[in-house]
Amino acid sequence: MKKLLISLSLILIFANTAFGQFSATGGTSVFNNFGIGRNLYGIDLGMEYSESDEQSIWGRISLYPAIRNKQLDSIFLEPYDINQNFKASYIRTRTSYYQFSGGSRFYAGDGYDIGIGAYGGYKFSLILANIKNELDEYDETVYKDPQAFSQNSKILTLTVGLNGGIKYSFPNVGSVFLEGNLDYGILVQASNGSYIYSEYYRSPLFLSLNIGFRKALNF
Repeated sequence: MKKLLISLSLILIFANTAFGQFSATGGTSVFNNFGIGRNLYGIDLGMEYSESDEQSIWGRISLYPAIRNKQLDSIFLEPYDINQNFKASYIRTRTSYYQFSGGSRFYAGDGYDIGIGAYGGYKFSLILANIKNELDEYDETVYKDPQAFSQNSKILTLTVGLNGGIKYSFPNVGSVFLEGNLDYGILVQASNGSYIYSEYYRSPLFLSLNIGFRKALNF
């Protein structure tokens, strides 16, 4: 076990000195999927790897807790008795998002690890929307369960986009950064009844703003 730990440490030291610098990132995010028409607030954690002062590759996981969506939809409940009238009801949804992103950045100004710099680049993301449907109360002995509406759903979106921002590096401390991201959905896969709300959840545009801190990992 001791030999394994020593070997792993030597590999990390060699990788860090021979191939570039690894950094950990963390911060807060504001996210907007234009399909739900409101902002979501979350946290993110990631890694960034740079071989030079001009370019890096990065990855990040962002979590946006569930919120109740403003959009209120009406549905009609089907009765068991064909002589009974349909009943109008309302449904509201709660949505949380997970975003897995990665890409490449190109730095200008003082560069990746010194002073003031600006950066831009391309990115790819997988965005998972967890949708929980909340129906108004109704008499379950009279009306059928509207399964397409009562079941929870998921929508997975593959996006491509742009990433850009500014940063300031404090010597021997780390870097603070502010960046914006614009993503465009190119592939969508929905489960259960999610297709019913496609006009609300499948907007191809996603906009986010990130504020965070980057710290070099010195092995």
